[in-house]
Amino acid sequence: MGGYKVKIFLLILPLLFSCSEQVQTFFKVSYEKAIVAGRSPGEKLLSTYQSVLKSECNRGDLLKINENALLPEVVERGEKINHRIVYTLCSESSIKGEIVRSVIKDNKAIMMDSSEYEFKPGKWSVDAFVVVPREAQPGTYVFESILKYRGETSRGRFPFVVK
Repeated sequence: MGGYKVKIFLLILPLLFSCSEQVQTFFKVSYEKAIVAGRSPGEKLLSTYQSVLKSECNRGDLLKINENALLPEVVERGEKINHRIVYTLCSESSIKGEIVRSVIKDNKAIMMDSSEYEFKPGKWSVDAFVVVPREAQPGTYVFESILKYRGETSRGRFPFVVK
């Protein structure tokens, strides 16, 4: 079903450039929600260690964060947001780390989840979902992710709007 929505979006993409900002926002949010609908929680191997060794592991980085993102940027109360991390580990052995996710409103953390994570060799995606409570106040929130591994820290901050 998610693929079908993406195809429809691609067909109407040329029309977006001639539409009002409100219509463009509607299509952008619809597209982001279609992407999220096609994802499932957990991790997924994208490329094996052997295949990334030649293509992505030539810079000397042990762990490369390819993507750290949040979708959609606008949600209704009761809907879910998707946090996705894509990483490449350029090592034959896994390394232990931690992923911390927080939702912040008015500079106060209103939700925090911290879990140990084993970064595995190769290129992986890790998807997590957070349901926006029905009683959430409308407004702008910030989703923060912190990845910790071997004394290193990678941080991402992503604003999103609850309608």
